[in-house]
Amino acid sequence: MKNKFFPIIIATLFFSSCELETLNNISDLEEGANLFHPDTDKEFYKYIQNFSRLAKKYNLNLAESLRTTPITFSNDISGSGVCYRTYQEGEIIAHEIEIKKSSWNSDYGTIHHNGKRIKIRDIIRETVVYHELGHCILNRDHDSTLGKNRVSNAIPMSLMYPSTKYARYYMKYYNAYIRELFTKSKNGFTSLTLIDPQADALVSPIGQAENMDSPSRENHHLQFCPGIKHIYH
Repeated sequence: MKNKFFPIIIATLFFSSCELETLNNISDLEEGANLFHPDTDKEFYKYIQNFSRLAKKYNLNLAESLRTTPITFSNDISGSGVCYRTYQEGEIIAHEIEIKKSSWNSDYGTIHHNGKRIKIRDIIRETVVYHELGHCILNRDHDSTLGKNRVSNAIPMSLMYPSTKYARYYMKYYNAYIRELFTKSKNGFTSLTLIDPQADALVSPIGQAENMDSPSRENHHLQFCPGIKHIYH
């Protein structure tokens, strides 16, 4: 898809990250069959279907957009995920998401939540798909809003945060993260106090911003989330 469109703009959004509804609710795939692009790998079906169901809770019918957005594996991308948004005359005419296979299969250990042992990999998988769908389907950019409580001073308040730092808080603030994803409202984070996003100066302990050679190309690198890359043709 990267070379199929010529006199148009391709906005490429990279996210190297990162499941709760999916973790506890493996849906009947036949019910969501009309949500899947023919090229979408079946491993993503449950995430797509649950994303669609969650969207409907906020009166969003995303079936057509999901059905026309292939999600496939690739090892030819620098991060764990990438969303391609293709524009023509200012309008988005195509979407495509690629997920890095090696990152998808990485083992990040486990955590305990409500008496259950959950693989961090499952959290990462769900949130990377939701993050990329946030870019491609919901047309969202990164959101660096941070909150704090008496224990933590820099808690991401959006799944569109430009690194996977939020993964450690996803289970605790699951409902708030999902609400924010579809509405942009931070009201679900009732136990957090809003702080300046700049307070989390490094965002991630690894990675630095990097400007590409051409002024029309921009790429912000982070270890787990390479950021946003804009390519203009």
